[in-house]
Amino acid sequence: MPTTAEDIPSDWGSPIVLSRTFTRDGHTLLFFKAWDTSEATLIYPWYDKTVKNLLFMGEKDSNKVSIWYHTPELDWFYRRLPHKIAADSEYYPRLQIEFDQHWHALLPYVQGQKKVASIDELESFYQNLVLWWVPMAIVLMIPDCEEIPQAIKTDSLNRRRQTQEFSSRLDEVMVAFLAENYPEYKDILYVMTPEEVFALKREKLSDSKVEKIRQRLSGYCIFHTELFLREKLAEKLAEYGAVLEGEPSIRGREELKGAPVSPGKARGKVRLVLYKDDVNKLEAGEVLVTEMTSPEFVPGMQRAAGIITDEGGVTSHAAIVSRELRKPCVIGVKNATKVLRTGDLVEIDADQGIVRILR
Repeated sequence: MPTTAEDIPSDWGSPIVLSRTFTRDGHTLLFFKAWDTSEATLIYPWYDKTVKNLLFMGEKDSNKVSIWYHTPELDWFYRRLPHKIAADSEYYPRLQIEFDQHWHALLPYVQGQKKVASIDELESFYQNLVLWWVPMAIVLMIPDCEEIPQAIKTDSLNRRRQTQEFSSRLDEVMVAFLAENYPEYKDILYVMTPEEVFALKREKLSDSKVEKIRQRLSGYCIFHTELFLREKLAEKLAEYGAVLEGEPSIRGREELKGAPVSPGKARGKVRLVLYKDDVNKLEAGEVLVTEMTSPEFVPGMQRAAGIITDEGGVTSHAAIVSRELRKPCVIGVKNATKVLRTGDLVEIDADQGIVRILR
């Protein structure tokens, strides 16, 4: 079914409410600019529309960034995908070709078979990352969509399984090259833009430019493709008629609810892990509570009695790995990391998607 003007609301609501949808720890501004560029521009040929209300919010003195979407807008992309695939028999084959072309260019680097040797090679690597992002994002959406043929769902899920082990290393490849070849920028390399990095082909950064980049360490945002300091967020949200969704954090609640993705029940003390480097603190039999898991979390997930996440879908990393490990898991609790604290006693009912707080 072709997309019509009636399918695309002219007004997503007023105000635009942005909801925290993902959290990423240990990634560079390069990584998030690739994400933003892809969804704000390169997704158009696949949807005849781009993502408008996408916010990246970096924390102060941290490499953690939260990603916020306007849920009705994001839902539109999910709803349209089955129609796009059904209307065009070549849609998914083209997606496969695009996915494979750019992933095969990236894979030798993330597997450690090749090493970036120059800024020119780094720029080529980055361009493949940008061009891979859209087919990758659509492939990740497919298993969560109804009315899509099972063969396509199975293929997309297999692609996710094949890439998720290595995809977190994409940033590591870029960081390793910059840290080794430009050690004078080691303290700012996580907050440099692609333009600033690739300008190093011509000349070193001036002192004034370095100081401007260093200001981003206090927190930065990207909204409507514009990069600015965190201190200007309220002003930019007001400019576009947007607000951030509140996240309840009231202590004293007895139950939290989410989506059950790996069945079973478990009881244990909470280990709150907000940064992937802290996952090694999790002890056997504790319940892992985090915003979102990634491959770095797997050793902790293996030790955990159960897993609770704020974010994620039924094909998220936490969902897939917890099922493989046969660990009870409830995802999409939204405010688990705000309500629960390390040492709290909880019971997970991952058959019903309920977390009971026993203290």
